Amino acid sequence: MKSIERLEHELGRPIPLTPLADLHITKVAYHAVGGSVQALSLRGCGLRQVPEALWQMTSLEVLSLGENELTQLPANISELRKLRQFYLFNNPIAGLPDEITSLVDLEILDIGHNALTSIPEGMGSLKQLRFLYVSDNQLTSLPDSLGELESLIYLSMTDNRFTELPEAVCRLRALRELRIYNNQLARLPDSIGNLRELRELHARGNRLTELPETIGELQNLYYLDLRTNLLAELPKSIGKLLELRKLDLRWNRFVSPPTGINPTCAIYL
Repeated sequence: MKSIERLEHELGRPIPLTPLADLHITKVAYHAVGGSVQALSLRGCGLRQVPEALWQMTSLEVLSLGENELTQLPANISELRKLRQFYLFNNPIAGLPDEITSLVDLEILDIGHNALTSIPEGMGSLKQLRFLYVSDNQLTSLPDSLGELESLIYLSMTDNRFTELPEAVCRLRALRELRIYNNQLARLPDSIGNLRELRELHARGNRLTELPETIGELQNLYYLDLRTNLLAELPKSIGKLLELRKLDLRWNRFVSPPTGINPTCAIYL
């Protein structure tokens, strides 16, 4: 953490952040290269609105506005076209502007722990996105265009209000880790078998009574967490998961251990 004044001294010139001093923000975390600020953290600064000065910092590649008191994100976010990582977690934000979908270089987007009820329909334009965290919101659906995120390898949508797993999720063929726990899912769609690159599936704390036979198509699955559901048996296709090393079935309705599972897999029952 360094003062704005020190940052200006290191750069040898005034920077657009100077007006933040009027908001009693005296310390920031930053990374500067060649006279330009490339990474900036205003995490936990008590912000109730995004400072206008921020939109002048068009060289930013990493920005954190997490753990503030922001209730909205201005459309001006589109000014920061070089952003690769954007952290907006732990704010009481209920909606996002469509302009966020113009940040086509984004690789990491963390909008978890807000009050979001929806996500912009144009999310599919973020073709470079690899990490998407939308956990702990009030989401019941995801935009269909999400399925076009061909680079996405990590998706966390835990602690929301999903009663069905959106079909868009099952089109994310590069996905390696999927976290869907603590929702209200009663079933998983057959199309989950399309996620052939999936290594980890975290589905605890739902209302699952059965798994589809297509679960056996997840040939790269290493870890399957099904704790705290309503399962009493597993499909026979579970035996096809030869890479499975950990299967957690605690707090379900099994009366006897499941059979036919890869013998090298540790089963928690």
